[in-house]
Amino acid sequence: MDFTGAYCPKTFARFLIPLMAAELFQQIYGLINTAVVSHALDDTALAVMGACGGLLAVRGRVLAGMFYGFGICLGTAVGSGDPRRLPAAFSAALRYTLILSALGLLAALGVEGLMALGNVPPQLRGAASSYLILSFAGAGATAVKLLLMVLLQAVGDTGYFSALAVFGAVTNTALVMLFIGIWKGDVACAAMATVLTNALLALLLLRYVRRKWPRLLRTVAAREIPGPVWRGLLENGGAKTAYFFLSALGALVLQRAVNTLSPRLIAAQAIALSLQTALIAPLGELGTASGVITGQNVGAGRLENILPYHRRLVRLFVILGVGAIAVVWLAGRPLVGLVAGLEQPPEVSEAALWWLRLTVLAFPVSFAILYRNALQALGQYGGVVALGGMEVLCSAASALLFVPAFGYLGGALGVVLSWGASALLGSALFRLALKGGGRR
Repeated sequence: MDFTGAYCPKTFARFLIPLMAAELFQQIYGLINTAVVSHALDDTALAVMGACGGLLAVRGRVLAGMFYGFGICLGTAVGSGDPRRLPAAFSAALRYTLILSALGLLAALGVEGLMALGNVPPQLRGAASSYLILSFAGAGATAVKLLLMVLLQAVGDTGYFSALAVFGAVTNTALVMLFIGIWKGDVACAAMATVLTNALLALLLLRYVRRKWPRLLRTVAAREIPGPVWRGLLENGGAKTAYFFLSALGALVLQRAVNTLSPRLIAAQAIALSLQTALIAPLGELGTASGVITGQNVGAGRLENILPYHRRLVRLFVILGVGAIAVVWLAGRPLVGLVAGLEQPPEVSEAALWWLRLTVLAFPVSFAILYRNALQALGQYGGVVALGGMEVLCSAASALLFVPAFGYLGGALGVVLSWGASALLGSALFRLALKGGGRR
């Protein structure tokens, strides 16, 4: 879909709705895994998932950062109209994908160091080891899926992946219930189910792209890829990865502090984060839309279109954020109960509910999700990194001050502080970038 012309509500809706639905169903994987582990296993298994959350945030956000950054480059290539630019950009992105997959395998070999880095409690490390090995070793399947996803997003094709995400959620549910609910596997089986689901989705995406968009898969030899294309992907992916890495580093710092609490509170956080991630997923895809729309207009040299689209995204962001608050405060208890199950002690369910009630209050103003993608498409890579730095500072301050002072809920206050402060900084940087014409 083309966003370089006049605003068209129907085109806007046809692009956004499948995009948000697809991300929501992708995040349901984690929610389902948490629910099945909570229902079928004990709170110790759930604590393993929670204690490893900071490490998996680093892995997931590094991959997301690189590929969403690649998506901006691919969208700019599409917007440029140059038939040579897209094959070169895709070829370079494919090679970077192979490198990232290899790094995931290497990280899996150093699982003991990872657990020490994440401050995983000693009594949880036996089960956490296999859970982390599978999660990091399977990064390649996630990487291929993300590459093909952003390739389709670059040309505005979001419908198929949205439908595929529903299929993925069903497949992941079936696998995790089979592995844990029927075969009585341990918490590592939840990671195995996700890896297998991502591999299947990657194969189905490849089949679809080959049939409908074969030109998107055109590749060129490494020597035929211009230097600026390699650098552009690395700058976009690297800037986004630096942001996501810093953001994940902040989450890791905060998780290390939470990991000093009791296993039951760690388990409560795992339940809350699974719901929090699912609820904020549609808002996250407004950020993806911001990057795609801004990238297309930068490529076409039509910067005047950026602000009108951005204002519409902001309004929709606030509406969805307020809706999330209403859902959590009116129906949060049954939602937590659905995920936690009757097997979990009331202490766990109540702690999860109050984490969620606090963090959701920041949803309507977490505009850094929009600004980070728009800044990157405008070439403001330093601004993207600055947003990540702000999140690290806020998380570190929370780990040092809030968690010792307020305990478990201090972690939730840290999330609110991090999102709010980065939104204020992002707003200022975005307006400065537009005034400067998008130049670095």
